[in-house]
Amino acid sequence: MGIYDRDYSRPSYDSGRKVSFVLPNITPVVRALLIANVVVFVLEQLGMRQVIERYFALTTGSPTEFIQVWRLVSYQFLHGGFLHILFNMIVLYFLGPFLERIWTSQKFLIFYIGCGIIGGIFFHILFFFVGYHGDLVGASGSIMGAIAAMAVLHPDMKVMLFFVLPMKLSTACWASIAYFVVSIFVGSNPGGNAAHIGGMLAGGAYALYSIGNFKLTIPQKKSSWEEKIKTDRELAAEVDRILLKVNQNGIASLTKKEKRTLQEATKREQKRKF
Repeated sequence: MGIYDRDYSRPSYDSGRKVSFVLPNITPVVRALLIANVVVFVLEQLGMRQVIERYFALTTGSPTEFIQVWRLVSYQFLHGGFLHILFNMIVLYFLGPFLERIWTSQKFLIFYIGCGIIGGIFFHILFFFVGYHGDLVGASGSIMGAIAAMAVLHPDMKVMLFFVLPMKLSTACWASIAYFVVSIFVGSNPGGNAAHIGGMLAGGAYALYSIGNFKLTIPQKKSSWEEKIKTDRELAAEVDRILLKVNQNGIASLTKKEKRTLQEATKREQKRKF
């Protein structure tokens, strides 16, 4: 809600503070990954799916594929349908910026691509040991790696598993791994589930590594983010007080400091809109 949308003539029961949902500020690598995935998906929908997947998807049993190592990266940008890419991009949009900020853009890109590569390797391992034949597309290995990393960094975060069961993120990850393992043997997508497991193990391992090697980075970024939220809340509370004063006593009752506060809030509001 902007400062010009406040209504101080409402009854007292509406005077409580509202909690607003704030979307994450997108980071450079996350933005580039989102654009790349969407562009490739659009090309697939324009009739290029067969050509793209012929040269860039992972396919077990192909004797030439083992020397076409780019497929371990390129398959991550292909998707089998709208819901497939929608779920992956939603998770990337919400979790990616947090991980990119605490690890830096370069480390996050390595993490993201690396989780997908490990997922592709697990897909091939399934072929070698079980004799599974099939194709693999999608960013799910990387996305599941991001979820596992968040489970390591914030294990007590509350989530809804399968949009039904509320539980801690760490518990949800272990439950998901168990589900993927069972699905390899009784499900309809054994190759994809193998890639999910590989991505989650890689993501969790990298997060554990980061805790031991990037200790100074995580608290610093978190402190800066929390300080920004605190400042915004304090400014919003002060603007509420000032506008209530204007409503009761008129604009002439404001001090110079209060007028400067309104000007600052107006500038911030304009920046958010544009």
